[in-house]
Amino acid sequence: MKAEVIIDMLISEFVEALIGSHYWGDMQGEHQVTLLMKEFPIQTNEENHRNAKVDYLVSVDWEKLVLVELKLQMTALIKTNWSGRKLQ
Repeated sequence: MKAEVIIDMLISEFVEALIGSHYWGDMQGEHQVTLLMKEFPIQTNEENHRNAKVDYLVSVDWEKLVLVELKLQMTALIKTNWSGRKLQ
């Protein structure tokens, strides 16, 4: 099993609290964070019809959507640009 799948299984239950802590620290009790969907498709490749997906789609105070992507290695983060596509 891939490490990302194992980490996903372990933190899925805590994603809302992690995002709330990131945005507000100790004040997160005053805000609402809701996990809307796992493996949210953001783009379809026209050649092979495969979907690019982010790990979580989260709502913050019902005012903004946050796309959350798990990265387990710094090299994976460096090799990925802002659109989620691998750089050559």
